[in-house]
Amino acid sequence: MKLMTITEFNNLSISKKEDVIFQQSEFLYVHTVGNEKHGLYSNNFFFIEIICDSETLATKEINSFNSGKLLDKYSSYLAFKTNQ
Repeated sequence: MKLMTITEFNNLSISKKEDVIFQQSEFLYVHTVGNEKHGLYSNNFFFIEIICDSETLATKEINSFNSGKLLDKYSSYLAFKTNQ
């Protein structure tokens, strides 16, 4: 199976992105912010954040990134996980 790049992922429809997240990516962490669940996944060479409604679990937003502010908000969890 060919590894997907972040550009290829970004060009997918929301439905196809959800397939990649839930079938091909590794779940790392989830936390609740207000009425939203923020989930972090790893897909080989990049990270994916999915934001869902806490009650319905309907997808509100999907973000992909390698670093930066989006990854920074998960840094304390990732530091903890790598130090175990």
